[in-house]
Amino acid sequence: MISTDMRLDAAARHLHLAATAAERQAGDSPAPELRTIAALARATADLISPTPAPPETGADAGIASCLNAALDALESIEPGAGPADLPLLEWHVHDLHRVASQAQP
Repeated sequence: MISTDMRLDAAARHLHLAATAAERQAGDSPAPELRTIAALARATADLISPTPAPPETGADAGIASCLNAALDALESIEPGAGPADLPLLEWHVHDLHRVASQAQP
């Protein structure tokens, strides 16, 4: 059985991967929208779990797929089993996904 803490760690890990993907996509260009997405993804990940497990795979995944995976992990937590601010964290990830989809060509 996957514990709530494991699900939170997984969500944070996927957010860190999304940040890495955004930074990779920005490359050497300023790309402020991609750098903002990366910063917000990392900040949200830190709110979700201060100690996410290191990524096993997915270092080359896209921003959207990483954000979807993070949202899936959060939504898989039973109501009342997660932190009190779980709905707000889910909203942050959902909104980050919306912003990322608008920022990408």
